[in-house]
Amino acid sequence: MHYIPDQVEGSVVGFFVIAFDIDELRRAKEAANNASRSKADALRHIVSDDMVRQRRLLKKFLTNSDPDERAILAAAASADTGCITRTAHKLKSSARTVGAMALGELCHQLELAGRANDQVRCSELIARLESSFDAAQTDIRKHLNLARPG
Repeated sequence: MHYIPDQVEGSVVGFFVIAFDIDELRRAKEAANNASRSKADALRHIVSDDMVRQRRLLKKFLTNSDPDERAILAAAASADTGCITRTAHKLKSSARTVGAMALGELCHQLELAGRANDQVRCSELIARLESSFDAAQTDIRKHLNLARPG
C-alpha cells in the first residue's frame, strides 16, 4: 500500500493505493498527477480549444455516463465484480477525458478492487460513487452554462 499525495481545489489531500505490481503503482501515481489538471486542460488535450467540440464531448459524457453508474450499482447489488471492473474502467476513462479527475480516480480504485474480487472495498468505494458522480455532473453542467460559444 502506498500513500499518494494529491492537490484538489487548492487543498492538499491524499489517498492510499493498493498496487498489485509496479506498473499499477506507476499508473496510480500518474493518475494522481493528472488529477490536479483542470477540466479545461483535459479537454484541450483531447479536442484543442474548439469550444463546439468541447461542449459536444461534455454533453456526450452527461448522456452516456448515467447508464454506467446504474450498471455499477446493479453489479454491486448482485456482487458481480467482473461487471464492476469492466464498467468502472469504462467510466474512469470517460471521466478523465472530460476532466472529472476525482470521479476518474474513484473509478480506477473501484476497477482495482473489482479485479481483486474485493467486495468489501468495492462496497466502500460504491458508497462514494453517487456523490462523486453527481459532483462531476454538476461541475460539467456549470461549465456548459459558462462556456457557451460566441
